[in-house]
Amino acid sequence: MKIFFAAVAVCLLSLSLPAQEAQEAQAEQPWDFISFTFVPGVPQTADVFNVYGVKVGVPVGFGSGTFVAGVEGSIFASMSDEVYGVQAAPLFNSAKRLEGLQASTLVNNADTVKGLQFGIVNFAKDKSFQIGIVNIIKDSSVPFFPFVNFRF
Repeated sequence: MKIFFAAVAVCLLSLSLPAQEAQEAQAEQPWDFISFTFVPGVPQTADVFNVYGVKVGVPVGFGSGTFVAGVEGSIFASMSDEVYGVQAAPLFNSAKRLEGLQASTLVNNADTVKGLQFGIVNFAKDKSFQIGIVNIIKDSSVPFFPFVNFRF
């Protein structure tokens, strides 16, 4: 029950904190407070609607060209392009841009992370703070480091 209330608190906090450039770039796009996705392409609105609230992947969360400001959680994998808040799934998380927390028991992947990646294997292209067994930041002066790696 504590995890539920913590997720709701993070969601509500994240609603007021999405990146300004994302809001301006996608201000004309329609949005949802809660969204359910199943597999890429189902429903088709997942690639059109931004989510200010909660996106639930049953079993996969996705969204190409859209963002989530809040929480994206999935049964297997979460794969929205931009996440401002929390992205969590047991197997795999992927985002082009993440501001917040990306947590998985296996693999996290993002180009730019302003926040924390927490999982067994973490990949980032240019910025991140990572905690896991294998931590890779491609454009870092120390591209691989076990347990903890970071580049700001």
